Amino acid sequence: MFGSSVSAADINGDGYKDLAIGVYGEKISQETTEGGVHVLRGSASGITGTNSQWLARNTAGVPGDVAWNDCFGDPVRLRDTNRDGKADLYVGAINGSLRFPGTSSGVTTTGVTDADTELIWGMLQ
Repeated sequence: MFGSSVSAADINGDGYKDLAIGVYGEKISQETTEGGVHVLRGSASGITGTNSQWLARNTAGVPGDVAWNDCFGDPVRLRDTNRDGKADLYVGAINGSLRFPGTSSGVTTTGVTDADTELIWGMLQ
């Protein structure tokens, strides 16, 4: 399910769009369809895997437990909803959707908050 949802915006305020890629069918541990999100950095020469990030329920600082059929990463949205010049990552999931703040070093698990799944699917499209 790599790429089942994608979103592009500037996460770190460097002027280049970064790319969030939802992978809601990713197998984590012994479970299936738990899901995750890959975040690739934008640069003057385009998208790069250098300093990429992987976020899933088993990533330090991410709330919730790895659970069968959580579909973490369905969908993903990058939006600067707090108007600080850095896009935040919104991740949909069955067991609780989340908002990850964007920072100058990328997406962070510090300050993660719950997010409304319907908002992610609807208004943030």
